[in-house]
Amino acid sequence: MSEPMSSNNPANPTNPASAANPADPAPPGPDASADEIEADIEATREQLGETVDALAQKLDVKSRAKDKVGEVKHRASAQVGEVKQRANAQVDSARTQGAAWVGQAKDATHEGDGSLKTAIPVAAGAGVVVLAVVAYLVWWRRR
Repeated sequence: MSEPMSSNNPANPTNPASAANPADPAPPGPDASADEIEADIEATREQLGETVDALAQKLDVKSRAKDKVGEVKHRASAQVGEVKQRANAQVDSARTQGAAWVGQAKDATHEGDGSLKTAIPVAAGAGVVVLAVVAYLVWWRRR
């Protein structure tokens, strides 16, 4: 009453289907009770249902495309968030540096009491005189 080992027998160790998933329990033997056989049939039905669901999911191109779009949107929004954080950090750094430069310029041009340093009006006046002389020379040569 023993079945010969054939390539169609799932208990055959040379069967590629049983070799692919060695964690599957072996089917009940010839001396198994009806309860054991029914439990094996139920387990096989569950595995078959899971396999059919997995295949159906792989063949559902529309659903897979929607999932991929969702993944891409999530990655894009994450990257946008990172770029915003970096930009905000750079803006904060620029503000801090600009405030420091304004402070340095104010220190260089103003006295401690807030009045302009005397060298600034003298330099500005000298610049105006030089500009007036250059403008006169240009006007005189073109005449």
